[in-house]
Amino acid sequence: VGEPRQLVVGDPPLSATFSNYLAPDGAEIVFRGQQSVAAGGRSGIFAVHPDGTGLRQMTPTNGDRDNDYQFPQPSPDGRYVTYTAWDPVFHGARIHILDLRTGEDRNLTDVGRNEGYATFSPDSRRIVFTNYLSDRNQIMVEPIDGRARPLAMGPNYRQVNNGGVGGLFSPDGKWLLYTA
Repeated sequence: VGEPRQLVVGDPPLSATFSNYLAPDGAEIVFRGQQSVAAGGRSGIFAVHPDGTGLRQMTPTNGDRDNDYQFPQPSPDGRYVTYTAWDPVFHGARIHILDLRTGEDRNLTDVGRNEGYATFSPDSRRIVFTNYLSDRNQIMVEPIDGRARPLAMGPNYRQVNNGGVGGLFSPDGKWLLYTA
């Protein structure tokens, strides 16, 4: 184990947020990368080795500075990454699932639902996320295969001071911890 150090990735350097190790072995760090370009800020999802080498782009870098490729979270089995993106047509957040084996990137959120900030269950088969209602938030669980509708977990909560609610599965996947 050495001294902690800052990784500088990209040329020009990327601003990195929402960093997380790619399972199952942690050989890469997945993050939302942003760069300033002539047309403004652009974002995408990237991966890099923990020593700062091997930078690779996982998605296009067509996201805007503030709303796209938010909160990328790898699945425990290392096959998927989920992220939140703004849909300018219906003006809401949508959850995407990126299959790292096939490259397929699909919306998990139905049009008209405003949802985001998903994390995976330990078996990588479900996600927990926030459904943003007009002035309330609701924690939801849904299988990633799309075979079942989302299931509400507990009551919905009124937003306070622009805060939100969030959820995490327990290590065995039997429980759900959520904050309001």
